Amino acid sequence: RVHGASSKCRKQRRVLVCFRVPRMPFPSQPSHYLILLRLFLFLLKSGTSQSDSVSQKQNHMEILEGEDATLPCNFTTISTTPYIFWYRQYENQIPERILSADKFSSEDKHFQEGKFSTILVLGNQNSVPLNIRRVSLIDEAVYFCALNEYNTGYKVFFGSGTRLVIMPNLDDSEPSVYQLESKKESSDLAACLITDYSPNPINVMFNGGLKPETTNGSTVVVKDGDKESASLGVVIWTKNKDQFQCSATYNGQTYKAEKEGDATCSETLSETPVFETDERLNLLSLTVLGLRLIFFKSVALNLILTYWAWSR
Repeated sequence: RVHGASSKCRKQRRVLVCFRVPRMPFPSQPSHYLILLRLFLFLLKSGTSQSDSVSQKQNHMEILEGEDATLPCNFTTISTTPYIFWYRQYENQIPERILSADKFSSEDKHFQEGKFSTILVLGNQNSVPLNIRRVSLIDEAVYFCALNEYNTGYKVFFGSGTRLVIMPNLDDSEPSVYQLESKKESSDLAACLITDYSPNPINVMFNGGLKPETTNGSTVVVKDGDKESASLGVVIWTKNKDQFQCSATYNGQTYKAEKEGDATCSETLSETPVFETDERLNLLSLTVLGLRLIFFKSVALNLILTYWAWSR
């Protein structure tokens, strides 16, 4: 017998045969092969997570209504089968998926056919631009590009987003300037309303030593059924109505606020909202309330008479 070896014996034709099997030593510490394997797996995992990224370099884009828009998106990944999503997010709403694409196809089943499209380009610089055909005012939102990578446990990598601003296609028109004041003598509230001008920037001027303020304005969309109309407007507030006078410079020409009586809109402001109800609506509400009261009384009387009849 050898120390450290096990013996397996069996009888065969009345002859005792012994086999000596050496016992394999079990290492008390990991071997260098195991250490190299763990290091390789760690580097593979860390390399995968660091190489997956999405870049949307254009954070802001302005485009005229009716034109086609292309929102760029680049990404890096070690995967040979990346899966790309495009999301749209309106203000104060959750993002909604509008498009998904891989190297085999792209789809937008839940949105207007032909409105959104993309082509996944794989190469030295992977790209998946979002194409929006004939943009309208409703397309103004923030668009996010996202990468879903199978090798990272289905993690999703988002870009920083691109805000798409739709400029309404308006005819050139001169601005209208209105200076509004509160109807309360004790209030110093006043405002300057400038509207009905085309998309070009407008310069708002103040008196009383105040510095000029350049404002691009905002777009107001009015819907009438399926039709949409848009206009640009600027509102500037102040609490010094006695010294407040405003004017606007547009295309090199100065437009002063219209005098009292010349404006086409109400020139009084109220610090508290005024709510007026319709008399017919009030009468209808009272009628419905009375009918409900009569109905409940009839039901109660019916239950009392039924109980009285069954209890006799």
